[in-house]
Amino acid sequence: MGLHSLLGSPFGLALLVFAGWLLHSLLWPYKNCSRCGGSKKLNAVGGGGYRSCPKCGGSGTATRVGRRMLGLLGSRRRYHR
Repeated sequence: MGLHSLLGSPFGLALLVFAGWLLHSLLWPYKNCSRCGGSKKLNAVGGGGYRSCPKCGGSGTATRVGRRMLGLLGSRRRYHR
């Protein structure tokens, strides 16, 4: 089975998409927080000002799922006896 026929199959296409997704997660490990949208703050209750976002802790970022997966694989390999 050659490379051309592997990439032409549904399995090969899925493998290529998965590898691209992991590469994207490796190059850009962070995304905007889903709660505050990256602004790092939310309106306070009652509209009296702002407070830090409790979900991201005021950083405005969240770690992507793919990056967490890569981190788990690395920690498993490092501590495996």
